[in-house]
Amino acid sequence: MYETELYEPVKRLFENMGYTVMAEVLDCDAIAQKDNERIAIELKTSFNLKLLYQIVERQSVCRIVYGCIPRPKNIHSKRWKETTRLMKRLGGGLILVSDIDGKKYAEIALEAKEHTGYINAKKSKKVTKELSSRSHDYNIGGSTKKKLVTAYRENAIFIACCLLIKGDMTTTQIKKYGTGDKTATILKKNYYDWFEKTDDGLHHLTQSGYDGINEYSTIADIYIDKINEIENAE
Repeated sequence: MYETELYEPVKRLFENMGYTVMAEVLDCDAIAQKDNERIAIELKTSFNLKLLYQIVERQSVCRIVYGCIPRPKNIHSKRWKETTRLMKRLGGGLILVSDIDGKKYAEIALEAKEHTGYINAKKSKKVTKELSSRSHDYNIGGSTKKKLVTAYRENAIFIACCLLIKGDMTTTQIKKYGTGDKTATILKKNYYDWFEKTDDGLHHLTQSGYDGINEYSTIADIYIDKINEIENAE
């Protein structure tokens, strides 16, 4: 299995337990959150040193951390018992994904212990902010060399949709549609080259902006509907 194939069964597992799951949150493959509890999940195609390292790293952000791998064939071997013993020492949990008749299922093979050590407050705050700023889970955990839909990108798509529907506008006019406090920063930095400022102080959607809306059309459609609802309500 690829790492990306592990994500959906893991997401389903935690959603069935009442968690909200988001993929590719900063450095974490996945984050599951319910009330004040937050769980980091790292996806790997096999149990290796990198997984152990990442579990320790994620414990500086989340109190509960799981590693997830495909269910190994040597599940009853001495080596596997040594593996689970090591995970217990680290306090990390272990999730196994099985493929049964073409459908993948995730199960918790080893419960994680709550980490009581150091938590990096700055990193934890960034994760909280990223999670709260996303409207939906648009990514697949374990993705590499693929553009991710971060809160920043989603916000930029929203702004681009405002300019698509309403035409050139000022920052203040755009914010009236609920694009948030980062609107001015996104327009100024213009990281994706989606916007340009006209001589009369208005913001204009560039061709790259049109291309971006087409590339993320599924997300753009949601914001276009939201803008139209606001327009119709006035």
